[in-house]
Amino acid sequence: MPPERGRGRLRLGAEIAAFALGTIAALGAGLLGASALLQVGGGAVAHGWRSAGAVLLALVALLMGLRWAVVLVLALRGHARRTLRPPPDPGRWPRVSILLPAHDEAATIEDALRAFLALDYPDFEVVCVDDGSTDRTSALARPFAGWHGAVHVQVLHQPNGGKWSALNRAWQHSDGELVLCVDADSLLRPDALRWLVRTLLATGAAGVAGQVRVRNRDRWLTRLQALEYLTCQSALRAAQHASRTVLVVPGPIGLYRRSVLAALPSARRADATGPFEGDTFAEDFDLSLAVLARGGAIVYEPRAVAQTKAPAALPALLNQRYRWMRGSIQVLRKFGRDAARDPRLLRPDVLAWLIVTYGCDLVLLPVTMLLAVALIATSTQGWTIGAASTLAAALGAGVVANLGFASTQGDRLRLALLEPFAWVYSSLVLPTIYPFVLLDEVRRAPMRW
Repeated sequence: MPPERGRGRLRLGAEIAAFALGTIAALGAGLLGASALLQVGGGAVAHGWRSAGAVLLALVALLMGLRWAVVLVLALRGHARRTLRPPPDPGRWPRVSILLPAHDEAATIEDALRAFLALDYPDFEVVCVDDGSTDRTSALARPFAGWHGAVHVQVLHQPNGGKWSALNRAWQHSDGELVLCVDADSLLRPDALRWLVRTLLATGAAGVAGQVRVRNRDRWLTRLQALEYLTCQSALRAAQHASRTVLVVPGPIGLYRRSVLAALPSARRADATGPFEGDTFAEDFDLSLAVLARGGAIVYEPRAVAQTKAPAALPALLNQRYRWMRGSIQVLRKFGRDAARDPRLLRPDVLAWLIVTYGCDLVLLPVTMLLAVALIATSTQGWTIGAASTLAAALGAGVVANLGFASTQGDRLRLALLEPFAWVYSSLVLPTIYPFVLLDEVRRAPMRW
């Protein structure tokens, strides 16, 4: 056995052990939290709404522990298969069109274009569309137009119409058999495109999501986002890979078959300019869910890495998450409306993942967080002890699970130690925008880019 392969198997063994411990810890945290809450709460009849609240929180603790245990098992399963049976090189590398929308990206557009031109892939093109930028984006991108060896770069300009409009314009000017959607601040690793294409062809999937990492980890806020990308995005995609139902192909790196996108209803209407639609603020989620709903498979390839620049200041971060959350709600509402007209769109596996992810994160967790705060604020010390026991168990399980995720995704292990701070960040900081999202969505407040 070659030394490299032997080291790979040893590392896989260590990762299996970490994931096994993480699974046990997740289940144990759920059981411990539920037990502590039930002991403190007592009977619902005898102790009123506080005891009823304790029972509800206990059920949520069990549910969340089970959710993360399932995610760990499924993520490990996919990782083991990728490690032991990596996809082979195809007999022919199909042509790829890279669609690059840009709006006010003067700080990153040159680095992004250089990274695309440095890709180790034999046949691809780049179509960059400046969508009405008010800075020097167009001027900085224009010198890249033309031929760079075998790679042709187009730089187009249009009045501001939104990211979906810029993607459709790039779609119209491209001819690749495969389509890679990227962001203007994405820096792809040189081997990223080969990994995406290998996995797409080997699995026969309609699309493949790459791994997104935060590259500017020079302060606490961006380090916490790096951990969030690892545990809340990459980990879930790794688990969804097992059922070939990755819900969100991320904007910074996602590969599709052109034939699949061209067959979507959004691309076949008489007035359509392409497969991307502008009726939500999350065109990446909208597109991938449309592909899944119509029977397409979407998988995950963590070895295809895109480095993205995360918001370094809290106002910029909250503005970004506002867009993400509003867009997700819009996509889910749109999907529900379409499924009501055509029940065939309700694939059981896709529906299950929607409930496990968005159902928990957008509905269940906010309600239970409010309930937990109310219980702690109005109850005796015993309630605080029960809540603290639950939190401590969850944080311990999180650290163990994060070590496994960091190793299997090729990221830094020390990110796992940020879990206590990440809990404050994800549970107390980010939810502050939720009321504004709901209010603006109800009153249909406009928003672009």
